[in-house]
Amino acid sequence: MSIGLRLKEERELLRLSRTDFATKVGIHRNTQARYESGTREPDAAYWETVRALGVDVDYVINEHERKKRHSLGDRNPDSALLARVIESVETVLANSGLVLDPDKKARTVVLLYNAFRESGSVDFQLVKDAISLAGK
Repeated sequence: MSIGLRLKEERELLRLSRTDFATKVGIHRNTQARYESGTREPDAAYWETVRALGVDVDYVINEHERKKRHSLGDRNPDSALLARVIESVETVLANSGLVLDPDKKARTVVLLYNAFRESGSVDFQLVKDAISLAGK
């Protein structure tokens, strides 16, 4: 896979349109399109800027194994809701005696946060069910 396609893949993982991504980086949408198509090469300043946005630059440039990431779906998560999700996960784990490795726990928290984001409230039974499934 080309650098441009990996760059596009990273942008899409951030759930940003080409226009929104280009705006955040401070370039024109067409310039971003050229980077993604491989018809133009970004400079070092571009790579530093996109790294700050969350792009795995090592993966894009060198095709290294992608870093494990778990997306909360937005750049400004509801910290109060996220705290309630984490607290409920920790409570269920403590009461059940189950132990999740950090990666599995992070994926579970992200899944639950995304499930509860629209309503803004935590469904404790759903947390129990998710932990039960994750612990298997």
